[in-house]
Formats: sequence, C-alpha cells, structure tokens
Amino acid sequence: MTKADNIVPLRASPDSLASKLLTAANFWRRSGSAYYRRHFRVSITDVRILTFIEARAPTSLNAMAEHCGIDKTQASRAVKELVRRKLVIHNKSAKTGPVGLSLDRSGLLMCRKFRSATEERLKMLVGNATPAEIERIETVLDLLLLNARKSLSQESEAGPTRATR
Repeated sequence: MTKADNIVPLRASPDSLASKLLTAANFWRRSGSAYYRRHFRVSITDVRILTFIEARAPTSLNAMAEHCGIDKTQASRAVKELVRRKLVIHNKSAKTGPVGLSLDRSGLLMCRKFRSATEERLKMLVGNATPAEIERIETVLDLLLLNARKSLSQESEAGPTRATR
C-alpha cells in the first residue's frame, strides 16, 4: 500500500470543509449563547473565560484571550464586566501591577453549575455519536485548531501585502 492509497478525497460539495465547520460552530455558539443567557445570565464568551480562569488561575489576560481565541480588547471588556459582577478578581500587586485573574466565590459557584449543565447540553448536541466517534472528532478538531493557529501566526508575521490592481 502506498502513501497515496491512504489519502481520502474530500467529498464533492457546494460547501467547503471550512464553510461547514464555520456554520456548525456558529450554530453551536448561537444555541450556547441562548442557553447560557437563559440559565445563567452570561454569554458564551463569559463561560469560556470563567472556565479557563477556573482551570488556570491565576492567569493573565493575554493567556486567557489566546486560549479563548478572542482579541485582547474584547477580553479586557469582558473581564471588566465579570469583575464588576463580582465573578472574577483582577489580582494586583502595589509593586508589580497586574498579577493575574482568578475567580471570586460567585464565579467558582457558577463554574460548578456550568459543569452539569454543559454535560447535558453536550449530550444533546452530539446526539447518538459513540464515545469513539466523539474522540475521533476531538482529535480532528485539535489538529485543525493547531493548523489554524500556525496559519494565523504565519500570516501575522508576514504582514500586509500590497493590493493588486
């Protein structure tokens, strides 16, 4: 068997793989936003921020923004609102300035509630997929995410190109 025998062609479709991924992600995001707003009065971005901080506290704003895939300005605004709502603590040192983000007691309690709600929601979203199928999806998504981050990094380093006429 040659290397070419292992290549699986992409299905012919009017929608590209990227388009399908973006569409699925947008529907998951929109339904998640509606769900978390209704049940917890937070956005899906807030959920991602809170759960990341819970797992990595104390963490920096930059690390959180990078992990969540949001720009620093959006991350900063979201964190300010979460601090105002007493869900996040922005730890500071008088000598060194910002030390890191951590969760307030209310943020910790909310994250505990997220876990069971998120588990139930995920079961609904994956439907009848087997654990092996879910693991395969996660593996492929991890690879796609890694490649997308590399691509973004390369594009950012390359800088703008001259517009063609």
